[in-house]
Amino acid sequence: MIYSGGTIDNLTGNDIKETYEFLRKALGLVSTNDIYRGPSKYQDGILVYYNEVHGHLNNFSGQEMILKNGKEIYELKYSGGLIK
Repeated sequence: MIYSGGTIDNLTGNDIKETYEFLRKALGLVSTNDIYRGPSKYQDGILVYYNEVHGHLNNFSGQEMILKNGKEIYELKYSGGLIK
């Protein structure tokens, strides 16, 4: 899998730490049916994680984002597939 992205705008050190701690929680909730990063949606307080994936295990791409108070603070795009 390849991916690129990260935090958006002028986040402070504490905001960056909070964002990645929240991301780790979201990624820990991945199911065996949706193995691409995290769940389609996860919310904890004012933080919301979204993950949208297209394709199947042999060829897929997706995008995840985190919103804080409705404002996007993190975005990541990813893709991957089986190597033959």
